[in-house]
Parts: sequence; structure tokens; C-alpha cells
Amino acid sequence: DLASSLIMQAAKRNMIKSFKMNINYDGLANFEKGFRFDETEDQIITLNEVYNDLASEKPMDRLICGDVGFGKTEIALRATFIASSNKFKTIIIVPTTLLATQHYKIFKQRFLGHTEVELISRNTRLANKKKILNNFFSNKCNILIGTHALLSINFDHVNLGLIIVDEEQHFGVLQKEKIKKLKNSINLLTLSATPIPRTLHMSLI
Repeated sequence: DLASSLIMQAAKRNMIKSFKMNINYDGLANFEKGFRFDETEDQIITLNEVYNDLASEKPMDRLICGDVGFGKTEIALRATFIASSNKFKTIIIVPTTLLATQHYKIFKQRFLGHTEVELISRNTRLANKKKILNNFFSNKCNILIGTHALLSINFDHVNLGLIIVDEEQHFGVLQKEKIKKLKNSINLLTLSATPIPRTLHMSLI
């Protein structure tokens, strides 16, 4: 049943048209100044591929594979910037509260003055969680970071344009399919330093 569901989901995504995103390269160049390192050749190639995905009518479903410290997060940051510049919202799903907090600090710093960034973790109190979600569902915040607890939230009425999954190897098959089922037309960017064989196989075929 699960295998049949996987095939059906992949077929639906291939048939669906997504929304094209406009890329303001001047604004993007200004955002890139926050990156304190020189891009590697692989980073530049991957960034251009991601930009082409976001500017196309086909929903992105891309796996970024690279060792720790090789700049996967920077690719995610720039993709998020493009989505936010097009008035789309982004959710970043990670396996642990610690990683969610690390991402929150990085995204908060880089998007200062551009858009608000919010964090939901197991340490978030219920009253604060409701406030954060209200901000995200309105136009006060475009970026929401959290653990797989985000998968229990209904994003049907949110202008969601990008889903980023970090350290995907810690998520199970059912969780990954739940991510893809959030909306068939959503761009999906998956990051991993150690992708499991199933993920590599699915990306290659």
C-alpha cells in the first residue's frame, strides 16, 4: 500500500504545474553579501539549478547532498529569500530542537530587515505557539522553522511556496510522504550530509 502511494504521489507531482517565481538578481546579490565565504564550484552549479527549478512551472523536488560545512544551508537561505521576495512563505523542518534553534539564529540574522522568522519547538509554550502561528498565517512572518511537529499543522490556507527538510535521513518514509502531501504544488528542497540509500535511489530515478 505504501509503495502504491509513493508511485501515485510521484505521478501527481509530475502532472501538476507549479507557480513560477521571479528572481530579482539585484536583490539576491545584496542578500548574498551576508555570506562570508567564497562559493565553491559545486555550490554555484547547485544554486543555478535551484534558481531554474523555482523559476519553472514544475514543482521542485531536489536533494542537496554535501558534507557538513560545505554550504547546504546557504543554498536553503537563498531559495528562501527568492520565495519570500515573491510573497511566498517557507517552512523549514528539522529532526531536533537543537538544530531548529541553530537554523533559527542563522535565518533570523540573515533575514533581519527583510521578513520575520519564527521558531516552534517542544520548548515553545502553547500560548506563544498560537501567537507564532497567527503571525505566520498573516503577513507578519514568512519563515517558520520547527521539528516534525510542524507536520501536524494545517497549511492549506497559507501561501506556502517552499518546504525545506534538513537532515532528511532522520525522517521516516511516512513523515516524508506527509511532507510531500502538504501540497502537491509546493517546491521541496531536501538537505542531507548522509542521505539514506532509499532517498538516493528515489532522487536518481
